[in-house]
Amino acid sequence: LTAYKGFRRMIWAHAMIVTAAGQMLTRRFWSPEGREPLKYRRDEDYIEGFLDHYTRAIRCCLRTSKTVSMQLSGGRDSGSVAAMAAPLLASQGRELTAFTSVPLFNPDGASKWRLGDEWDLAHMTAVMAGKNVKHVAVDARDYGVIQGIEHFLDIHSGPGHGAINHYWCQAIWEAASNRDSRVLLCGGMGNATVSWTGNGSALLALLQGYPGTALHLFFQGESNPWLTLKRQILKPALTPCRRLFRRLRAPIKNPWRAFSALNVNLAQQLDLNGRMREKRFDPTFTQDALTDYRPYFFSPSLSIAMGTASEVGAWHSFASLDPTANLSLLEFLLRVPDDQFWRRSELSSLIKRALRDRMPHEVLYSRRKGLQAADVGHRVVREFDTFQDHLHSLESVPEAREVLDLPLMHLCLNELLTAVNSDTTDRAESILLRGLGVGLFLRRLSHANG
Repeated sequence: LTAYKGFRRMIWAHAMIVTAAGQMLTRRFWSPEGREPLKYRRDEDYIEGFLDHYTRAIRCCLRTSKTVSMQLSGGRDSGSVAAMAAPLLASQGRELTAFTSVPLFNPDGASKWRLGDEWDLAHMTAVMAGKNVKHVAVDARDYGVIQGIEHFLDIHSGPGHGAINHYWCQAIWEAASNRDSRVLLCGGMGNATVSWTGNGSALLALLQGYPGTALHLFFQGESNPWLTLKRQILKPALTPCRRLFRRLRAPIKNPWRAFSALNVNLAQQLDLNGRMREKRFDPTFTQDALTDYRPYFFSPSLSIAMGTASEVGAWHSFASLDPTANLSLLEFLLRVPDDQFWRRSELSSLIKRALRDRMPHEVLYSRRKGLQAADVGHRVVREFDTFQDHLHSLESVPEAREVLDLPLMHLCLNELLTAVNSDTTDRAESILLRGLGVGLFLRRLSHANG
């Protein structure tokens, strides 16, 4: 589906056939499932295969005589792109310009488990990648949160999921374009490919029909017997209890209101709660040790990221490329057994072993995930009056009143005035900013329709 009635989009991994009679047929030509695992004799063979495929994926993205830039965070994914791309460019006497988003205000939106300022780790990666890496901090001081949302609407002609990131992404996109970049690299698909954590469950591997992998995970997956008992036996057994406990703590009625700006009346018309029960959607997001979540990353109907990257590149006159999404690399990694990713209680073990001499130890083994919009609450407060004006204007748009819970969005905005912390930032991200993106889109449609 698209945001436009009567219009549908061709989702990736599918092909369309239009017959002479005007009938449209679609078929899926690629799937991440159904691949026989590799059975190399040595661990080193998996590392060599990974580096070979990754190098070729990177090299395919560097076919330009103009400037090559990239978005660099403090994590493993984009860090590995820098570590692989910089030496290839250095061999041609060329530079790599790496842009890192940094906070303008205190990064109070990051919890203790998140890293609100990624500059230090990103800079360590840039330095280790090579002297030809030019590292540039981007604080987006001249860019507004609403401006970023509007910019994405200009590009995509529809609202986006990651509205919290649009302002700093716009700042980097325009910085790259101003430097005459013709390629902008990123590592967006890395979580599902190069730095895949692994499932780590021996029982899941056994249920999938891989007894050898199951044995390796049971005896080598954890660093001590207690963790083996906890991970391989207790966690699968207790997951239903954990999910029940979380559901008892969660709101019984309309649990989706904790992370959505959807109008309650519209949700009732759509029978949203019934559909969630039918699809067995878990509003507590409790992970099941016996579920392989990796295929969800590659579900064509759940993501428009591939298409929007092309739209961003076309708008700014560069190719927006993600080597971690390279098909040959992906298909290789899909065949690598799970015990290569999960080993001795180490997640993402394959990339850590493969790049231990190319990336900083602090980056490879960091347990804190970055949050590049950790100061967004303060930025919203800076634009408070403008946010209020936009929300008030949406009250005069019938479509916005029908789709959005505008009072809830007002509440999330006012919460930021009281305190900017990880809780108010999370609600601002999932309710206020995503909702505003939808509202501004509906307002544009309303004005276009007169």
